[in-house]
Amino acid sequence: MVAFLMYPARQNIQRKLWVFFNCLLLSSVLWILTTMNQLHTDVVQFPVKYAGIPANMIPINKLPENIQIKIQASGYRLMMNRLQKTWAGKTLIINLGKDLTSTNKTLVAISLQSKRHEISEQLDKKVTVLSIDPDSIHIQFDLKATRKVPVSVKTELKFAKGYGQSGPMKIQPDSIFIVGKDDEINQTDSVFTLTLSESQINKSINRVIGIDLPASIQSEQTEVTVNIPVERVSEKQLVCPIEIIQTNTSPKIQLLQSHVTLKIKVPNSIYHQISANDFKLGVYSQDASPTLSKLIVRVLHKPSNIEILDIDPPAVEYLMKAM
Repeated sequence: MVAFLMYPARQNIQRKLWVFFNCLLLSSVLWILTTMNQLHTDVVQFPVKYAGIPANMIPINKLPENIQIKIQASGYRLMMNRLQKTWAGKTLIINLGKDLTSTNKTLVAISLQSKRHEISEQLDKKVTVLSIDPDSIHIQFDLKATRKVPVSVKTELKFAKGYGQSGPMKIQPDSIFIVGKDDEINQTDSVFTLTLSESQINKSINRVIGIDLPASIQSEQTEVTVNIPVERVSEKQLVCPIEIIQTNTSPKIQLLQSHVTLKIKVPNSIYHQISANDFKLGVYSQDASPTLSKLIVRVLHKPSNIEILDIDPPAVEYLMKAM
């Protein structure tokens, strides 16, 4: 009889407990949802890289490699970023171009707080950047001279039998900007590549090759693309006139031989187009003297894709005229 009377009471307690725990669960869920929708703050550390530094401004002090950012977002957004590791391994880019283009100072202070919008766009549009630590950076510069100079390619080329260069070498880019101390830059009229070495060449060359810069000179451009057209070539002989290169102070001379035979190597594609008119050979009258019987025949002009094998004779006799 007692057990029968206690059974409804036990049921009533269990029912109340069930209602209590369900209410507790529902209130916990509502609390979590409310909390997740509210704005919260968090501090996150990021590695950084700096962009936009002019080529003639070389930082000589070490800039911060990491910054700490205080951000604000909904609790849900912050939790998901933590769980999904959204920013893991992310490097922020801080562009200093606008801060440095209009200054010639050697010490510049830049506020990172002014970069909050720029940094926020790299993170998440729903995240607000509240502050950055450090709030500013100081950059000490060594101002350098800058100059644009042509690039020359050092080559060691050996062609296969019957092959040769059929056109001018093309370099891309053919000139670069270099940065360094004033006196060194002013004395540098050109820069050279590393040596392009090839043997048994029987087809056109297209190579990317590094630029060999002195240790004290820098450039954003560290390599160039070199193209050398190659095709089959044949030998050809031409009879070319000799010009006398005369100056006001050089002695008057008369050559005993007016022509020489030129032996050349010509690309097959233009073999029949090449003639003696494409070459200019001459001697300098200023080289003449009573003790010198012959003057060397020099090549004053030739097509860039033609290789001269021999000049016969290499020097010619002459007579000096009375002044």
